[in-house]
Amino acid sequence: MKLIKTLTLLLMLGLLITACEKEYSEENGGGTTGAAGTLKAAGTGECLPSSVQGLYVAGTALNSTNFINVNVDITSLGAYTISTNVLNGYSFSASGVATTTGVQTIKLTANAGGTPGAAGANTFTVKFGTSQCNIVVDVFPAGTGSAAISSIDCSGSTPAGTYKQGVATTVANTVQVEVTATSAGLYSITTNTQNGVSFSGSGVLVVGSQLVTLTANGAVPTASGPFTYTVSAGASTCTFPVTYQAGTTPPVGGFSWKFNVGTTVYSGTCEDAVIMSTPLNFITIFGTATTGTGTMSIIMTNTGGALTVGDYLTSAMAGKFAVFQYSDGTVDYMAGPGMGNMTIKLTGITAATEATGTFSGSAVSGGGTGPAVNITAGQFKANIP
Repeated sequence: MKLIKTLTLLLMLGLLITACEKEYSEENGGGTTGAAGTLKAAGTGECLPSSVQGLYVAGTALNSTNFINVNVDITSLGAYTISTNVLNGYSFSASGVATTTGVQTIKLTANAGGTPGAAGANTFTVKFGTSQCNIVVDVFPAGTGSAAISSIDCSGSTPAGTYKQGVATTVANTVQVEVTATSAGLYSITTNTQNGVSFSGSGVLVVGSQLVTLTANGAVPTASGPFTYTVSAGASTCTFPVTYQAGTTPPVGGFSWKFNVGTTVYSGTCEDAVIMSTPLNFITIFGTATTGTGTMSIIMTNTGGALTVGDYLTSAMAGKFAVFQYSDGTVDYMAGPGMGNMTIKLTGITAATEATGTFSGSAVSGGGTGPAVNITAGQFKANIP
């Protein structure tokens, strides 16, 4: 019974978060029609950038390493779906929520179970709203073998592009490594993941030494400072460094929020707080990150009466209890009944004025399935309309 009650409360609070995020989207231009914008394309109609990742071999099923990157200029916030036509037995698509405007790189993954039927060049049409562009995927013949790589060298590797905490990497974030092959064939090279970011590249090698370009995965780096990436190919490995600039961390002055996980600072602006009295008395604080695509949600409820200042515990299941969530596509922190142990302290709540508070404690990473993380120095200040 306790487990069922916990799951029921989690479901209810999850639905409340979803409802508040939907309201935020509608109030900020997303509406029920979702995000709006245009695909970036060259004069010839080719997608910009024209970035294809993974190996494509006739008769071989595709997986999560098979994807394309496209740039989209988002003009209105909200939910989006970007997809291609089905061609030669497979297609690409992506769905998500645009929380910032401007040009951004979006990753379209190959459909699960898709299998190229024949070798050759496949020209896909990518569509978003009324805009479209084309991207070419080369499919190799069935039975094409892998290259034999004898060595890999990172000594001349200098990362290209800008690397900044909280700012999503794009196809402009690349690094070249020198690879020597003793027999020609296909290759797929991926680095380890550091600071939420990895690099990969695939294609065909000829016999001898050649430069291979590895492209960042589009993730948002969560911290600043130097990180070392390891490239593995065959039995050889090498390393190259990437230094991430510190992101902008505004103080909690206006209607904003912030918290720390270790040395990483997450921060952003708060939307108007939402207060409701049915089915329970609760207040929702919702915010977006200053950089990147992160969102933060806090719900506080009181099953015993009115919302008042005091401690709201994520470990409680009655009285004053709370749920916390932060997600940016790379990390996902949650705390609520049955997971984590945070204290959300409501320090002020004034009708038609503002709600203020602090928060700290342990949250669970990985969407509720990963290891615990320690949230410190949490603060929020939200307008109450």
